[in-house]
Amino acid sequence: MLCEMTIFNYELTHPGPLLTEREKATPSLSREGGRGMSCRAFTLIEVMITTAVLALLITGIYSIFKGGTDAWTKGNVRMERYQNARAILGMMSRELSCAMVNEARKIYMLGVDNGDGKVKSTADITSTGDELFFIAPIHSTSDLGSNQSDMCELGYWLMDPFDPDTSDTGLMRHYTASSLDFVFEGYSGSRDKSLGIRAVDLQFYYYYDNDEADSYSGTWDSTDSTNDSTYYKLPKKIKIVLKTRDEEAREDTQTFETTVFIPGAE
Repeated sequence: MLCEMTIFNYELTHPGPLLTEREKATPSLSREGGRGMSCRAFTLIEVMITTAVLALLITGIYSIFKGGTDAWTKGNVRMERYQNARAILGMMSRELSCAMVNEARKIYMLGVDNGDGKVKSTADITSTGDELFFIAPIHSTSDLGSNQSDMCELGYWLMDPFDPDTSDTGLMRHYTASSLDFVFEGYSGSRDKSLGIRAVDLQFYYYYDNDEADSYSGTWDSTDSTNDSTYYKLPKKIKIVLKTRDEEAREDTQTFETTVFIPGAE
């Protein structure tokens, strides 16, 4: 009996073998025979797979974002080009509709073809495309001097190079009312101003009748006495063809056309 009590007291005071600190830190088998959970780091393969998935995801998001940005930029550039071209062609149409000729005062219209001698070409400036010059009574009456009238010289042409750094050509407007002698002269910084648009080509088509076949491509000289169709006469209508591009060449060139009917034509 005493022996049994001694064993019982021993078991109460010694429930199991004492574990060292190292054994406590080492995973061991449970009483049910299972292995306890252990903490471990990611393997190299897992890290590589995760990185590849993230790279694909970021690339896809960037592609979608860039595509949307490019589409918005192109749309904005296209809208700006349409607005600028529409405003310029509208201005040209209004001014051309006021053109006049007068044999007694030697008021005439002059259209120069791309292949002919240019009015605006100088030693430093080259005029490319067609040129068109005329007289119209559109000068502001508030700016009239003592020796001035509302008559003014007007014209449109392309300067090359408009920008020496890019070799672009630009649409220019000839305008003067202070030295009105009805003689269209070469380039002058005071008379010729940029309309702020990059132009690749400018063409004028003159129709002395409403028939499309009866036209002059690029040339109209109201002082040519050998041509009864143009001598101190205005064309019935003028078709303007303007080809432009954006400043950074992000899109292809765009062609704009308009037809101007001349009320003063016979």
